[in-house]
Amino acid sequence: MSGVLSQEEVDALLSAVSKGEVDISSGNEPKKVAKKTTEKYDFEQPNRIIRKRLQTLHLINDKYAKLLRASLLNFVRAIVAVKVESTDLMKYFDFIRAVPQSSNLHIFRMEPLPGSALLTVEPEFSFYLIDRLLGGQGPFSMDIREFTPIEQGLMERVARKMLKDFEDSWSKVVPLNIVYERSETDPQFVQILAPTDSVLVISYGVTIQKVAADVIIEKITGTVRICLSNSTLEPIKDKLEHPGLEESTSQANWGPRMEQLLKKTHLDVFSELGGTTITVKDLLDLEPGDVLQLERNIRDPLEVQVEDKWKFTGYPVVYRGNKAVQVAACRTKGDSDNG
Repeated sequence: MSGVLSQEEVDALLSAVSKGEVDISSGNEPKKVAKKTTEKYDFEQPNRIIRKRLQTLHLINDKYAKLLRASLLNFVRAIVAVKVESTDLMKYFDFIRAVPQSSNLHIFRMEPLPGSALLTVEPEFSFYLIDRLLGGQGPFSMDIREFTPIEQGLMERVARKMLKDFEDSWSKVVPLNIVYERSETDPQFVQILAPTDSVLVISYGVTIQKVAADVIIEKITGTVRICLSNSTLEPIKDKLEHPGLEESTSQANWGPRMEQLLKKTHLDVFSELGGTTITVKDLLDLEPGDVLQLERNIRDPLEVQVEDKWKFTGYPVVYRGNKAVQVAACRTKGDSDNG
């Protein structure tokens, strides 16, 4: 029997199906595919989706603000305050168009994340930092001009330190290796992204004050901005949303962190060999070679003080050719001391 239907048989079968005389259902029905949940994406305004992925980014920003403050304090030797001013989502074209001419722009990569990022420092604030680094007092105003090679080299040094702090601020989220690429002063030459690419711009407001006799004699403000593309943050979106980030940086683990910080604190430790009392006449008659007899026997223990508190007793010794004190005992709470 032939397996091919004739035209008459095909017509009869189609007619029976249309009238419902033939049941075409079978046990091999295709399985229903679970409907995938989708989320609308607005290519004109993708900010809503990006914002959901950055719920814990403020923790990173706060940590970076503290690290940046410490670094700037070492550069300018004045009172420094740093705060996160804003976190804005915009097109790259809008951001680069708003950057003033002669700004300090530093391009870097956040390996292993894709793409490049941008650090910008306002021109007025850049000239202030340069002046302080060269020993000046930092003028209130200065004519904006092109940076000299020496000035650009100084700002590159500052930028590298800022980026090292930025790398450290991400350590709780993902280990990063920030690679410095190059610097520019004209925003039009910084084409690291397409004009329509979405970027996250974090602005840090910096205030530097110089105080004398409780009077503010100098106050400088500036802004440091970091521009990150959406494509750079895309591979770590899950880690940015991870709720454990906030827990790991909360007060739940403040004890071990505080202990580590305390262990790195420098303390002044000194020991006094002894003292004596002389008259003003004897003081005026002192000459090189004269010997002052101290009111302490050479075999008497010495007081070893830590931050002006008597904590140990010891004896004078010579260690590796240097005068030293060998700790003999620790003082207890029951001993009377000067504090």
